[in-house]
Amino acid sequence: VDESKLELDTVEKELKENEEQIRERAVTIKRIQTEMATTKRIMEEIMSGDKATKLILEARENGEIEGIYGTVGELCKTHPKYSLALNITAGNRINYIVVEDDKTAARCIEKIKKAKAGRITFLPLNKLKPLVINPQIRDKEVIGRAIDLVKFEPKYRKAIEYVFGQTLIVKNLDAARRVGFSYRAVTLEGDVVNPSGSMTGGYYKGKKQERIALIVKDEAKLPQLETELAELQEERDRLVDYRTAIARELNDELLPQLSDNIRNRDLRERDLKSTKEEIQLRSEENIGIQNELQQLTDEHLHLENEINELISMKKDLSETLLRLQEAETELKEAINRSGFQELMDEIKQKEQFLEELQEEKRELEMTHFKKESQIEDNKNKISDCQTERVEKEKEKPTIEKQHDEVIQQITTLDNQYSVIKERRDEIIDTIQKSNDEMEKLKGEQRALRKRLEEDKEIKNQQLILIERLQTERKEANNKITELEEFATEQDLPYIFAEDEVMDVEVLNEVLTGFQAELESMPEINMKAITQYEEELELNQELVERKQFVEKDFNAIKQAINEIETEKRKKFMKVFEGISKNFNRIFGILSSGGRARLDLEDSDDPFNGGISVMANPGGKKIISMLSLSGGEKSLTALALVFAIQRYKPAPFYVFDEIDAFLDVNNVSKVATLVREMSKTTQIIIISLRAPMIAAAEKIFGVTAGENHISQIVSVSLDEIMKIVETNDMAMEAASI
Repeated sequence: VDESKLELDTVEKELKENEEQIRERAVTIKRIQTEMATTKRIMEEIMSGDKATKLILEARENGEIEGIYGTVGELCKTHPKYSLALNITAGNRINYIVVEDDKTAARCIEKIKKAKAGRITFLPLNKLKPLVINPQIRDKEVIGRAIDLVKFEPKYRKAIEYVFGQTLIVKNLDAARRVGFSYRAVTLEGDVVNPSGSMTGGYYKGKKQERIALIVKDEAKLPQLETELAELQEERDRLVDYRTAIARELNDELLPQLSDNIRNRDLRERDLKSTKEEIQLRSEENIGIQNELQQLTDEHLHLENEINELISMKKDLSETLLRLQEAETELKEAINRSGFQELMDEIKQKEQFLEELQEEKRELEMTHFKKESQIEDNKNKISDCQTERVEKEKEKPTIEKQHDEVIQQITTLDNQYSVIKERRDEIIDTIQKSNDEMEKLKGEQRALRKRLEEDKEIKNQQLILIERLQTERKEANNKITELEEFATEQDLPYIFAEDEVMDVEVLNEVLTGFQAELESMPEINMKAITQYEEELELNQELVERKQFVEKDFNAIKQAINEIETEKRKKFMKVFEGISKNFNRIFGILSSGGRARLDLEDSDDPFNGGISVMANPGGKKIISMLSLSGGEKSLTALALVFAIQRYKPAPFYVFDEIDAFLDVNNVSKVATLVREMSKTTQIIIISLRAPMIAAAEKIFGVTAGENHISQIVSVSLDEIMKIVETNDMAMEAASI
């Protein structure tokens, strides 16, 4: 009994533990399922745009397409304190996929199109030309460039610079307002200030993707938890069965005793439980005391070791101090005897001064080292720029040749477009005429078919009537013949009743009337069927001609679309090139200024014009129409120079382009014109000294005798030689 009871207790305990584990697993599973249900909408929103991304990443994993590196978010890491600001900086571009080259991107796009999986943006590393800001801002609230706060492999630099290269990360909105209207600035709280003047901010509900990541992680654990729950339930069932068997055995053998024992056991269990709880409490307190005691013991040993070391050090120091005191006494006596004290003071001063000089030397060396590093960096940058400039100069003839070819192609395409458009108009007119003619023939065909059916119906009715009358007439004639034969055989007089004779006459009259009516009817067109077949063949021919014309029309339409696409592509290439040159040259002419060209209709560039936008001297960017006279002149010149730099003309004439400019801007324009003159011949009409001073040759127009204009030509080199000669002569005379 005792053994059975002990075994039953063990089973009860295991069963209780099993029930507790089952409850814990069930609660965990329910929590995960609840969170999964509540976040299903969020996950669907996030995953709805990731169908294409998932498709491409699967192609990367199974090796279907090579050169896929992953999303921008996968390829870069950052400190958690900057994650919100960098997520706001990247926006949707965090999901852009980085690929090796544009061929890989094209293959990925074709795969997405076939799967109809949506749209996604790719960043081919061989085509990206990101713009990266490098501001010199001294503001303690500015943390730095976003690109500097991201960790990534060097080979992905172009893609990461494309996403993060033009943004500053700052601590707060005040700092963003100070720098954000010159550069795009994002605060640590996610507020944004753009150079265009717009500001974005407010409450940002973050952690959504982190929460979903945790839920996905919990979801991965769900099958394991369900398996564990099933195993625990099986174990519980086994324990319940085992407990039932033991209980049945005890009931069969010693039920009364067992009942008493169970009651006693319950009492003892309650006492034991309270005792266990007290023991557990005491054990926890004891463990805490033991830990504290052990800690104190360790500290005590450590202190004893330190005390022993200090005692030993004290002993050594005492001996050393004693020796030093003796040496000091001897030294003082010697100094007093030699009068050496003043010399020692001077030495101390020199040593102190020497230490200050050494400290200053170290600081200067550090500054020198930093400057050398900066100089080296600048040299490298200058070398890179020179190399790039040489390469660009080498590429310039090729680019110009390509540009000429493109212009020639555009001209050819325009001519082809005009011819095709005329041909299309002719085909459309032909199709319209064919359609009208076909409709007319169809109407005639329907009328002819209706008339033919009516004629057939009338003819059939007449034939039926004639056949019936002929049958009746034949029967009447047969009857008359029979009567005549009967009268002959019987020797009867050949006399008939008047009404019988009248019937035959009536029939003859009716028959004669029908024959006359039939003869009076118009003749039936027996060629109607043949004509119908001819019209049907003509209709089929017109249908085939229509299909051929429609096919030709679609081909022409496709060719026109291709020409329009190519024309737009060539236009956008020229537009973007001139726009970049415009911004660069305007920045030179207007220090700190920026400019750009905007399409009035970006979807259809040929449907609208081009707006010229500028912000001279760092002002707010506005339309060129709102600028002052001098600013308009400067902006217009920058645009002309931008066009000249993209496609130089062999000859330019400028008439007083500097009239509204101040001296400083005239000098800048003169410098640019001087640079342009290396590849282009330029004639400028000007009255401004800085512009005249920059000219290679000067032509002056003055009124001569009888008010006739007189042209005077002079070279600056000749003037300089004359001035030098006069200076030398004056110097010699003074000697």
